[in-house]
Amino acid sequence: MTDDTTDNIAGTTLPEAAPRKLSAGEKKLREPLVAECQRIRENAQHTATAHFRTSERLARHHVILGSVGVVIAALLAANGGAEVFGKGAPYAWITPVLSFTAAVTTALLTFLKISERQARHLTAAHSFKTLENQARRLSTMDAEYETYISLKRRVDALCERWDTLGEQGPPTVTRDFEWARMRIAEGVFKTEVDSKLAAGSAKGASGT
Repeated sequence: MTDDTTDNIAGTTLPEAAPRKLSAGEKKLREPLVAECQRIRENAQHTATAHFRTSERLARHHVILGSVGVVIAALLAANGGAEVFGKGAPYAWITPVLSFTAAVTTALLTFLKISERQARHLTAAHSFKTLENQARRLSTMDAEYETYISLKRRVDALCERWDTLGEQGPPTVTRDFEWARMRIAEGVFKTEVDSKLAAGSAKGASGT
């Protein structure tokens, strides 16, 4: 991501004077741009939430496998497990099994690169969350202040950022994306401010 693209997303300094009222024709011309901005916001929210979910799940897997390895190593250190389980023929199988299990957990951590994958998904989640916030601010706060050309440039920059994150980041996991969509639809991540704004809009639309 270049500095030019970042500047295009941020836009110019807003005027101190109140913006002039847009004509019906100007509003109609801007509608596709604002709609595209809202689509980016929604898609970025779903993708960010899915990546956060994947990151949390991988972190749990890493802790579980790592803990198993630590416990087994401690048991093996106790004189091959003899001090824990006792000595003699009935316990002769324990040490080989523990050694095999330790080797498997170590191999899984190394081969699956769980820690590395978890970090990549977490980075992607934060990047898409930033994009979501930028798209929200543009569509709800800044759009009416911008000229058509300036607004189009900023929306184009958001689209470019979306494409770049999709190309460079890890792919989303389908089940985590579906979970994210379900939780968002349930309003789990909706803030109190969002609820009040939605209630106000509904009240205004009903004319009461």
